[in-house]
Amino acid sequence: MNKRTLLVILLATALVSAFAAEPQSSPYGKRTPSPTVTPTPGPEIMGACRYNSWNPELYGFYGTKETVIAKLAKIPETAPFSERRVFVQVTQGKSSIEIKLFERQDSGEVAVTAWTKTSKETAHLVCDLDERIMDNKGLNCVGQKVKEALDKLLGKGKKLESLTGVDSPSTAFSPSVNAASGEYVKTLIWLLC
Repeated sequence: MNKRTLLVILLATALVSAFAAEPQSSPYGKRTPSPTVTPTPGPEIMGACRYNSWNPELYGFYGTKETVIAKLAKIPETAPFSERRVFVQVTQGKSSIEIKLFERQDSGEVAVTAWTKTSKETAHLVCDLDERIMDNKGLNCVGQKVKEALDKLLGKGKKLESLTGVDSPSTAFSPSVNAASGEYVKTLIWLLC
């Protein structure tokens, strides 16, 4: 190796070492170290509603009614379904969209409010609900915020007969899928607080 190549290698190594050791300024302002990610405390520390408001879940399925119902049974139990108080289902068939708000009562029964709309009437509904959840950031009861959004966006819903024995996503959400028109359906489910 000639002396010139060796000198270039030594200078490059020295520059790289010096560059790595000294914090460099950024054209975007002062550099700060990346924050350390800390896990969210569990429901035993935060309380179930606050924990679930911070950690809502959304599931969406497309296909034949049989396929969608089979998928409902596979919704993971990251937070036991029986411990969720408020959930929303939006099911779209060939000719209409059904929106259901489920609210678990202290008695164990689940009160259900429903709306039936056209695709045109609900074109922005999913985005609006997502915006409410993101704006809430787990600070308030996410179920209450979504309920207020549904009332504002869709008007007064129809109170259906309360459900009993709702202990799984399949039990709660299969009826809407079965009732949807057409061969190909879609259902979106939010497990809220």
